Amino acid sequence: MLSENRNRLLVGMGTALLLVAIMLGFQGCQQYGSVSPKAYEVSTALYSVCNRQDQSRISVLETVIAEAYAAEQLTEAENRWLLNILEAAKAGRWQDGMTDARTMLAEQVTH
Repeated sequence: MLSENRNRLLVGMGTALLLVAIMLGFQGCQQYGSVSPKAYEVSTALYSVCNRQDQSRISVLETVIAEAYAAEQLTEAENRWLLNILEAAKAGRWQDGMTDARTMLAEQVTH
């Protein structure tokens, strides 16, 4: 009887821990989370640049990001994320940049 109660307790605790881990996992799945309208706008442009492999627009977007950050239209995190995507494009890692920009955009969709 005591052994049976202990097993039930262990199964119950294990189930509770599993549920907590699943809930935390769903909350932690996002890489970027909500971003400002300006970050959304720039990530859309970055996606386009990477999709078209358009080297000529990279310097323009670099200026846009710098100006938006200076005008406090981007948070420090958004600035860093966008610059990382821009660096991927500069390095010719078009697919990486496109994937990261798409992820940022997709995370803005609420269900």
